[in-house]
Amino acid sequence: MPHETDRRRLLGLFGAIPLLSVPACNAANAVEPVEAPTLRQRGDVGDTAALARALASGRPVQLPAGGGSGPRGEYIVDMLELPDGATISGEGMGTVLRSSSARVQSILLVSGAAAQTRNLTLRDMKLVGHATSDGFREHHNLVSLSGVADCLIEGVTFEGFAGDGIYLGGERDGPVRTPRSNARVTIRDCTFDGINNANRNAISVTGGTDIVIDDCRFMRCSRPDMPGPIDFEADDFPFYVFDRLTVTNCSFERCGGNVGQISIVTPPRVRQVPRNIRIAGNRFAGYAGSGSDIALTVGRPATAAMPDMNVVIENNVGSNGRAGVRLYSGRGITLRNNRWTRYLGQMFVGYAEARDGCRDVSVADRFEACGTQDGAAIGIFNADTVSIAGSSFVDCGNGRADAACIRLGPGRSSGVAIRGNDFAGSVGRAAPIRQTAGHRSSDRILLEPASLSILGPGERR
Repeated sequence: MPHETDRRRLLGLFGAIPLLSVPACNAANAVEPVEAPTLRQRGDVGDTAALARALASGRPVQLPAGGGSGPRGEYIVDMLELPDGATISGEGMGTVLRSSSARVQSILLVSGAAAQTRNLTLRDMKLVGHATSDGFREHHNLVSLSGVADCLIEGVTFEGFAGDGIYLGGERDGPVRTPRSNARVTIRDCTFDGINNANRNAISVTGGTDIVIDDCRFMRCSRPDMPGPIDFEADDFPFYVFDRLTVTNCSFERCGGNVGQISIVTPPRVRQVPRNIRIAGNRFAGYAGSGSDIALTVGRPATAAMPDMNVVIENNVGSNGRAGVRLYSGRGITLRNNRWTRYLGQMFVGYAEARDGCRDVSVADRFEACGTQDGAAIGIFNADTVSIAGSSFVDCGNGRADAACIRLGPGRSSGVAIRGNDFAGSVGRAAPIRQTAGHRSSDRILLEPASLSILGPGERR
């Protein structure tokens, strides 16, 4: 045994050696990334082959700023297929990826050849398209993914996309369309700048579960005949599924389109209606399109047999647009604590076409200077069990004879309750409630306070 003095000396020696913490030990054991430019070979054209070699190593891939083979150190990448576990990281805005030609359909992709590709990460880089030099190309996307799971796209800038910035497909195209499942996809802290509003959408999703879009910025996206910046839209096939969709804390500036800045669209043949949707804390400004900030349609009237979709739209702030929210069809939709300011048109619940109609909708929002062109802040068309309670209306309508804060438009309704709202700020510009000649209510509309009147050819009190 060592002498006590020797033992103390030995312990003192150990004490002088810095001990690694658990995170430091894990970092020491982590796989070192490979820098793609080091794997270029003579005869390579662009950077696609070097990136593919780096990914084949199974290690995380690093793209140093300015390290590409193109002008100004850009990485020239054409249709690079991402394998399971692919991680590609750049160094921010100095790492630029571009395809060699506007004719190349995507920079990075997962084609859907496998049933599902897992564990993908893209972060801290800039992808640039050819929209400013070559114009609109509908199916030419910067990133195209089909059938992915556990995917993170973070801190990436998408600029000048001719089609979509990101296309997330719930299918594999071919002679027979094959379903592909997308699950647990997060798009966070990304910027989408369409530059000239001459593109399709910033993000298109045709199917998936647990899709999160958070803290992203959307600018100058979507031409007038395309849906809008974020489009959850299934194709007209039965197998598509939307479940647990989240869009939070995003900003939208000077965008366009003809459906919505955030749109959820399900054609009639899709078996399942979308479920468990949260749209919260977003900021909308200066919309130049013909749709609305948020739009929802499921291609069929809502019935008692339709599942509750559990849609929550809350704490959003919008200004200077066409309409805040348009609910064409759907069941189980809650709007609360949103603020809509200076809108030309009206929010509506259950539009007037044959495939439209809402059920179980509640609204508790603030409307300020809404309906300055259409003359109403909210329109109710075809809808059952609608509650507008605790909302406020300030400077709404346009002062014309038919202006109203709440308008019962052409269609039919039942179970409508209008109570506890503040209309005082719109006196002289709009009546609180007005019913058009084409609206039929199958029961008595609940009004609180009872002194409220419904003006128009219908019930008067």
